[in-house]
Amino acid sequence: MEIIKNQFRLFTAKSEDGYCFQRILLDENNLPYDYQIISVNEALLKLFQKNKDHFIGRRITDQLLFSAEFSNQLAKLYSHVSISKNTESKEIYYKELKKMILVTVFYMGKNSCVTRFSNVSEEKIVEKSLTEIFNYNPEFLVITDEKFKIVKVNKTFEQIAENNLEVILSSGFLKFIHIEDIAETLNSLTKVNDVNPMVTFCNKLRKNNNTYIEVEWWCMLNKGYIYLSGRDVTAEKVMKRKIEQANKELLMLNEQLKEKNEKLLKSAITDELTGVYNRKFFEKRVVEEMEIADRDNEHISLIIFDLDRFKLVNDNFGHQFGDEVLKRTTQIAGDLIRKTDFLNRVGGEEFAIILPNTNKAQAVFVAEKVRKALEDNKHFKVGQVTGSFGVAERMKAESLRSWYKRADNALYQAKNTGRNRVVDSDKIDIPLVSLQVQWRQEWNCGNDEIDEQHDKILQIANDLITKIYAGASHNECMDMIKLFLEYVVNHFATEERILMEIEYDGLIAHIKKHEYLTNKAIYLKECYEKKELQPAAFLSFIIDEVVVEHLTKEDTKFFALLKQS
Repeated sequence: MEIIKNQFRLFTAKSEDGYCFQRILLDENNLPYDYQIISVNEALLKLFQKNKDHFIGRRITDQLLFSAEFSNQLAKLYSHVSISKNTESKEIYYKELKKMILVTVFYMGKNSCVTRFSNVSEEKIVEKSLTEIFNYNPEFLVITDEKFKIVKVNKTFEQIAENNLEVILSSGFLKFIHIEDIAETLNSLTKVNDVNPMVTFCNKLRKNNNTYIEVEWWCMLNKGYIYLSGRDVTAEKVMKRKIEQANKELLMLNEQLKEKNEKLLKSAITDELTGVYNRKFFEKRVVEEMEIADRDNEHISLIIFDLDRFKLVNDNFGHQFGDEVLKRTTQIAGDLIRKTDFLNRVGGEEFAIILPNTNKAQAVFVAEKVRKALEDNKHFKVGQVTGSFGVAERMKAESLRSWYKRADNALYQAKNTGRNRVVDSDKIDIPLVSLQVQWRQEWNCGNDEIDEQHDKILQIANDLITKIYAGASHNECMDMIKLFLEYVVNHFATEERILMEIEYDGLIAHIKKHEYLTNKAIYLKECYEKKELQPAAFLSFIIDEVVVEHLTKEDTKFFALLKQS
């Protein structure tokens, strides 16, 4: 708009007629309802004996702009122009100035118009003023007949197209259009009619030096003539093409980056040899699936298997054939599990399968299918290579360490009882002594009160283990669980008090870990009371999370500080 205002000032600056440039205001139905003055020339100020501030920003319907009668007459005139989109004139007597003023409104398109105010007794004829506006318009203005022969052009078009008015007026509009755009231009021009009086299109316009610029045209039909107004959009088009090319290149780079990231991710979580998931993925995914199972109260099972006497394959046939056996094994197992299951290579010839929403019986069935398929398969040169399988369904809230250990123990028993078989964890007799935890000297922190309480926690845990495996009743186990919970809560309070006294930096984080263990212990106790939990699950929590993870690992972080105090 600022550019248009500057152009308006240029071609009206020296005029003796009063001119104002208005913006057409449209309502919600895209219909004009008022006209706001954007710019005026000095002749207008002189004519109406007002300063510029009186006009700028005001609307034509504003009664304070002119006299009431004059404003009403102007409003009617603008309404006619908005509908007809033609230039219209009306003589209006301005009583306060005692002047007859010829008001001429030029519809400029693009929601704007120009008004000329002429004192008819002393001003120039209308045609001369129109010619001024036409000739000095910065856009390309062209008038053609219905056969597209040029009737009139402004100086802007004349200078850029041919610099010879006679040649231009003897030519058709299409002569100045690039051959590639003639068909589309012709199609657009033929669309202009009484029903469709306004059309916009773009083409390449030939300059007088035989180069081309890109022009956006606005055209309309009026009384058998086609009026065209065009603006140079070459710079805009060039910039648009540059942006499009840059966006295309950026999209390509993003796709390349996405592909590289996908490859990197795949390489990070998959085994290079077999293409199945690796141990790193297993350790992360199995925890996620445990959380889902806890949240949704679903079954989840684990199969661990390895290949029988695989070392002999490598020793007798070489690692190349051994690798082929491993790859074929993953193919067989992968074909027999669901898409929702996860096959992982967790060791040299050891594999683990995570089976979400699967109970023990279902997991044993899957393991047996894989075992039988391996038994029936004959590898090239190597021949038959069987597998031994351990299966364990996770108990409610059981730790990964406990769950994995049960499946691994089942695998160990399968190996020790003849190989090429499936064993589930419930069929294993584990010696009681192997489950009990004894206090070690290196676990002493240097504070007698804390050390005594740690030792007492282990005693309670071992007593509970003994009762469970001795077949104690539900109530007896419940009493031991309550005792354990009460003692641990008291111990946490004591420990926090001592750590506060020595100003332990990690106190807040340590308290949060205490809160987590306490809340989980309470939850497990409530589940056991409702008989929704096996005592072994509480046992797993005590050994894995309270003793191994917290007492023997987390607590050691403040040992040095305690021994100094």
